[in-house]
Amino acid sequence: MLKNIQLSLKETFTNEITKTVEDYLNIFSNEKVRLSQLKKQLSENSDLSDRKNYAGHITGGALIINDNNRVLLINHKILDRWLPPGGHYDLPEKIYDTGKREAEEETGVKGLILHSWHIQHNMIPFDIDTHYIPENKNKNELEHFHFDFRYIFRCHNQNLNILKSEILGARWVTFTEAEQLFSNYPWNKAKRILNI
Repeated sequence: MLKNIQLSLKETFTNEITKTVEDYLNIFSNEKVRLSQLKKQLSENSDLSDRKNYAGHITGGALIINDNNRVLLINHKILDRWLPPGGHYDLPEKIYDTGKREAEEETGVKGLILHSWHIQHNMIPFDIDTHYIPENKNKNELEHFHFDFRYIFRCHNQNLNILKSEILGARWVTFTEAEQLFSNYPWNKAKRILNI
């Protein structure tokens, strides 16, 4: 019985991801090549919800903007670089809740509100990225890819209480500072959506 429920959850998740990618490409049609690896794994019915799937699996990212249009960045403990918070997807949550959950856990920030752009666009992410993750012998993880579904959140509360076991630090920065700290991110795309 439990196995049937798990299979049903994974099938539902795969269907939702497939629909989300289709809807995303209807808006960002110029990104088809960029998503080719993700689409290949979807066509092969690869379990993208399983973080032990070392071909690649889903993560959720949160671009968090406060009332002063500052961006929340974390200093990732393993990668040792500044980037927006996020992490691995867990069944049965919605993909847009993954980044929110991870951000709340890592930084202690509360009251995140999904940006209305996502609601107006059938809950698609503003960006889907494929990026390489190196082998981590401490966690017995092989090298793999993350398919990062990125969502924008607004935040009125700027108080931080970082989870030191996961991150080295967190701070609110301007968009200019964010672009300097993490240049490989679609900042211009985010600014267009935010009208900044």
